[in-house]
Amino acid sequence: MKFDTQAGYAFMHLYLSLHPKKSPAYDPTEEGYLSDVEESRLHHFAEFIRCNERVRAQQQSLRAETESQGAGWQDFTQHFMENVHGDIEFDDKELAAAFEKFKADVHRICSRPHTQLEIEIAKSLE
Repeated sequence: MKFDTQAGYAFMHLYLSLHPKKSPAYDPTEEGYLSDVEESRLHHFAEFIRCNERVRAQQQSLRAETESQGAGWQDFTQHFMENVHGDIEFDDKELAAAFEKFKADVHRICSRPHTQLEIEIAKSLE
């Protein structure tokens, strides 16, 4: 996946944590690919945590990126279609709604401490 910013890359991994079957690495039929939904979710969540730490090290916030329509959010929305696997046929109206829903997810997730976030993801993997 190619992005111009760390934040854009982090947003994509968070999106794929929430929608693991959309991952370009998810393919139960191919050896060497992520073989199930839980593996895909865990892989992308781990990448999201790493990316989020790098974004924070640069004194940035993913939540603030969505509020201000910052460079990372623009990077994510611009590259969304080419980086999400699967037959995604959003018209312009549906795509805006999908981004608004994801923006709400980002705000909800980023407002929690990491430990709580990790607990919730772990529960979803059971």
